[in-house]
Amino acid sequence: KKQLEERRNQLGSSEQMRRAMSQMKGLESGPGEKVAKSIEQGNFGKAKDMVKQLASKMRDGTLSEKEKEQLKKQVEQMKDALEKAAKDHEQKKKELERQIEQARSEGRGQDAAKLQQKLNEMQQKDSQMQQMGQMAEAMSNAAKAMQQGDNAQASNALDQLSEQLSDMQAEMSE
Repeated sequence: KKQLEERRNQLGSSEQMRRAMSQMKGLESGPGEKVAKSIEQGNFGKAKDMVKQLASKMRDGTLSEKEKEQLKKQVEQMKDALEKAAKDHEQKKKELERQIEQARSEGRGQDAAKLQQKLNEMQQKDSQMQQMGQMAEAMSNAAKAMQQGDNAQASNALDQLSEQLSDMQAEMSE
């Protein structure tokens, strides 16, 4: 039971990812809209399949210029949302560490212990934050390649994103 609990904590949950994606109000409409919605709902398998299709269309050149531009904007918006979530997570951890130090220096041991427990819970989500950072990097690479008109490179970056979504789906299933 203890090992299962530790593994569940290690894997984290998709809640952090959902929250990050739900903050993307006003996402440009276009080919990546359904991908963002699937991620927001925690359906990483469906999102992975859609990203694979987009990568294939990018490789084949079947996306129109307008669709490419929309997709580039959407990918940038998703990247920004994921980066913001990871940054917020780090800031909250630093703030908790500061509060723990302050509580200890003021002799409030119980408060410090409670805050330390919150910090430990946040640190368990670090691996998920790392995954979000990797997804943001893949999105950034895709957006740069689209900006330069390099369909093959954009397709490769989308494939990389697809693999990361696949990993997240596997962890959710586990």
